Amino acid sequence: MRMLYVSLIVVLAVALVGCGGGGGGSTIVDPGFNVALNVPTGTTSSASGSITATAKAEDDLPAVEGDAFIAATAVTPAPTTFNQAVTLTFTLDTAVPSGTNVALFSMAANGDITLFSSGVSLSADRKTATASVVSFPDNGILLILTLPS
Repeated sequence: MRMLYVSLIVVLAVALVGCGGGGGGSTIVDPGFNVALNVPTGTTSSASGSITATAKAEDDLPAVEGDAFIAATAVTPAPTTFNQAVTLTFTLDTAVPSGTNVALFSMAANGDITLFSSGVSLSADRKTATASVVSFPDNGILLILTLPS
């Protein structure tokens, strides 16, 4: 399964989620790339500056094979932790097939993939995948992959 290059370029001002700064809550959307990051009111982070996230294409990822790939993003600075969950929402160009389960994984610099969160929700039409996280992984790579049947 392929999906349109999902890109997220998010810059959160230090006042929103910077070190020790309380935010007024925000949803940052890059409409041209179908991804959103929702930052609840009062969220703070360990980041000392702006947070950015950029899409990764399947071809850019060494260990992902074929139909397992749904979407991926690289976030910086990494690692980053939040005092409460933030939500990543990916709008997919193709629906995830009925009966297919997905999860959020992190990818290490050496290409090793580890389950990061099994709590990925799919919309009724299965064209939106949403995951809540309280941190970004060390390497900053997050992937939504299908789970084996």
